[in-house]
Amino acid sequence: MRVFSTPGGGFVMLVSADPTVLTAARSVVLYWLNGLGWPPTRNSEILDRLGDALIEAIRRANSRPGQLRPSSPLQVEICGRVDVQPEGQARITITARPHDPADPHPPAPSWTCRPRSIVATLAHR
Repeated sequence: MRVFSTPGGGFVMLVSADPTVLTAARSVVLYWLNGLGWPPTRNSEILDRLGDALIEAIRRANSRPGQLRPSSPLQVEICGRVDVQPEGQARITITARPHDPADPHPPAPSWTCRPRSIVATLAHR
């Protein structure tokens, strides 16, 4: 697992396309949410939806191995970002998608990770 910080307090995480990474990925996202001061009462919903999105991304990554470089391990990219809206609300976006190791660019920022998104909005403290 590799985790990168992105501008604005976000992150990009690359994990193996294997369901056994779910617990570790959830721990990283929980740590990130806690660091943002996100209320713990909202965490279980976000983490449950993260699990669904991650399992779907893993399934998609494993269903197209011929399209990816065969000598590289299959990976999934998880992106997270927070945006504070003008009306004082914080919006959390977490996405999961198959990562193509043949892509010469670094992991895409979260706003380009479209296949499966988790969005939660809350009044900012």
